[in-house]
Amino acid sequence: MGFAMAITLLVGASKLPQKLPAFSAFSADMIIGNWMDDKNEVLVNIYKVNNKYFGKAIWIQNLSNPGQPLIKEEQHWIGMILMKDFIWQNNEWSHGTIFHPRENQTYSAYITPINQNNIKVTGFVWFRFLSQAAIFHRTTRKR
Repeated sequence: MGFAMAITLLVGASKLPQKLPAFSAFSADMIIGNWMDDKNEVLVNIYKVNNKYFGKAIWIQNLSNPGQPLIKEEQHWIGMILMKDFIWQNNEWSHGTIFHPRENQTYSAYITPINQNNIKVTGFVWFRFLSQAAIFHRTTRKR
């Protein structure tokens, strides 16, 4: 799938916890901020508009030449909204979509909090049990 489906999917999802406990310490707005996937391939800024949560790409790793800027054909991905319309309910952000720019595909998705600094982003097509997940960690990195 390449690019670790940055927002959507990462290899190794089978090693992730399948069901996370509900903690009252989690709140809807805890997701606001900058988040990096566990392969350090994408940095997303998550923000809130009208009680829905969105995520914008602020940095994407050049997989062909790490450490170098994205090639011209991929530079438009920076600033692109990759996560849309998530709402907080039942201790998760759900009813949203995630966009994978390298595949030009949109997936249904939900996000579950692991703790205050880690979230599990799960993308799926049609059914939740046909899914893959990625772990993102909170970061102060801006770019």
